Amino acid sequence: GAAGLAPSVGEAQRGNVDDIVRELVGDLVAAASASWREHCLEGQAVELIADHVSAMSAESRLAAYSALLLRLGPGESAESEGRAATALRFEVLKRCMWVFWGRFPGDAAALLAVLARRALRLDAGPGDEEVLENIGPTGVRCDVRTCDVRLVLQCVSVFWLVVRDRAATGGAALEEAAAGLRRVIGGQDAATEAAKCDDGDSFARLALEAVVLPVLGDTLMTLTARAPREAALALEGLQTTALWRDAFESRSEGSRTLAELDWFLTLHARHAEWSEAQRAEEAERLAAPPSRRFLGGFGAAPRDTDDLLSKASVARDAVLDWARPRLAQDRPLLEPSPGTPTTLPEGQWSRLCSTLASRAL
Repeated sequence: GAAGLAPSVGEAQRGNVDDIVRELVGDLVAAASASWREHCLEGQAVELIADHVSAMSAESRLAAYSALLLRLGPGESAESEGRAATALRFEVLKRCMWVFWGRFPGDAAALLAVLARRALRLDAGPGDEEVLENIGPTGVRCDVRTCDVRLVLQCVSVFWLVVRDRAATGGAALEEAAAGLRRVIGGQDAATEAAKCDDGDSFARLALEAVVLPVLGDTLMTLTARAPREAALALEGLQTTALWRDAFESRSEGSRTLAELDWFLTLHARHAEWSEAQRAEEAERLAAPPSRRFLGGFGAAPRDTDDLLSKASVARDAVLDWARPRLAQDRPLLEPSPGTPTTLPEGQWSRLCSTLASRAL
């Protein structure tokens, strides 16, 4: 009856503990993120926060620790942060991931999934998506912040380094991590595959294919649809990482998504160069004396205008040469193979693909 619907004493106590610790951890996170170099790199703030969240339920612990990571993220513009600051932030994130895995190996894969869902606003329930003229809903929630998405991309790279190190170490912690991976993947078939994690290499391979690359692909595609220039800068950094190299060497399905996004972002960059060359050509034409203007093919163009026309022509050819081979293929841009893992709802993934395909055309 009604007694069966009431929370148990243990559940009520756990809820009280979570409420108490959550407020304390929130204060610790705020203090640590306000001066992260001092507290997180030089101090013990990360370890202190990990100690406190150990008293929380798994769900609350993941929420609190993902909040820490998001608070440690970069600013709104990728161009505003120098390489030195980016490298230091990478070390902080690596320390955060390393400490969390050491304390809670069974929740390590879940942390990455929760972080991605928070950054992409997937846990906020139905929300409004950005709408572009002639395209419609883009597949990107209106309240998504690009700095959060870029933070996830950095965390994915860091997480993969920790996976490789921990997989090589093995032991009981790896067994806990494998069990946690099964819970994240879910589903009977996926659980059967996860049960094959009988050594470090097989665990790393499954983590890459089932969690790491899906999160990487979904977040990079979201950033590409929202802010292609920001995505291009993020891609430039990703291409130097062990994750990028391992993704393509493994020939995982997720690497095809990355290759498609690389193609699109290169197309976007070349198109920007072509547009800039056209603007320079027009500005030069308008700046020339009326007697020297080259209008519609009448009269002789000055030497410098010839150079500009040549640059615009070369830039145009670069765009078309890059675009033709991919656009000639029958397979739609970013179309996944059946069963490809993703963190996104099916409809949202399709809208993201449509957005990028429309922009490419």
